[in-house]
Amino acid sequence: MDKKTNKIIASILVLMLTMSHINILGQVVASSLESQTQQTNHSNVEFDAYFKQENNKVHSTTNTIGEENYLYLALQVKEAGYLKEICVETQDANFTIQEIQNSEIAKVEDNKVYLNQIKNGEPLEIALPIQMLQKEELSIEEFNKQSVVKFMATYVDGNGKEKQVKKDIEVQLAWTNEKQAECNVQVAKFIPYDINGHKGLVLQTIVQSYLKDNALPVKQNKIEIQVPTLNNKKPTEVKVVANTTKATNGEETGNSFTNENYNYEQETGKLTITVENQANSQGNVSWKKEAQDEFVVTYVYEEETLS
Repeated sequence: MDKKTNKIIASILVLMLTMSHINILGQVVASSLESQTQQTNHSNVEFDAYFKQENNKVHSTTNTIGEENYLYLALQVKEAGYLKEICVETQDANFTIQEIQNSEIAKVEDNKVYLNQIKNGEPLEIALPIQMLQKEELSIEEFNKQSVVKFMATYVDGNGKEKQVKKDIEVQLAWTNEKQAECNVQVAKFIPYDINGHKGLVLQTIVQSYLKDNALPVKQNKIEIQVPTLNNKKPTEVKVVANTTKATNGEETGNSFTNENYNYEQETGKLTITVENQANSQGNVSWKKEAQDEFVVTYVYEEETLS
């Protein structure tokens, strides 16, 4: 490998690649949910479902994907009697309840939590680990959604008389995260050319980009490249072709990638590649796991760079 080639590869290794932060959602505003009470249809039984912010109970919150997140249940039989046949179910939720080992829980199944008998006395609080709903295509609504936590049980009073008790609690949960893109650059071709006496150089690189841990669907993948210079000369022409944009919008090929998806400013030497994750006709966006975007970037240099 000659000195010119080494010089170009050295330039490639210091390319600046960044990806805009991905933050699809803002904070939830749903103050009306905080007026809900714990009272069920029986004066001796109370139930509540909530999240926590700095140890404060809230019915609406924003959680960060990848962190430990919980839905809390609070139950109390205030005086004589006990509860049996207890089931707590989340309906139309944007989260799933994970398995947990707890002496109060009989089993967790399909976002239904079955509890063992609860005696009267001190209030009981149970922390249920939750995580965001996982699908390859997900509606935008799933990132900020209101759902219902339904409590159903049989209350047995001090005289052995049974009564069905129930309570619905509404909660709202938004999911968010901020992640940086992981980017890799490889030199694919380094070709000096001489066409009818017109000399120059073609440099081709492969740029691979993906969101670390695929923690969120990508709203926009924006890659900025400070193009390599040779003998202090910037390329006179830059072309970008997408092999795949699967990580951003689920497309296995780059057929929908056009000249509109990139821009080269020769004066500043800045190349910007942009890919969007647009919702389809059903309102769903792509969320592919273990995927990456891959682009072929071709730089064309004039003869002066060869001297």
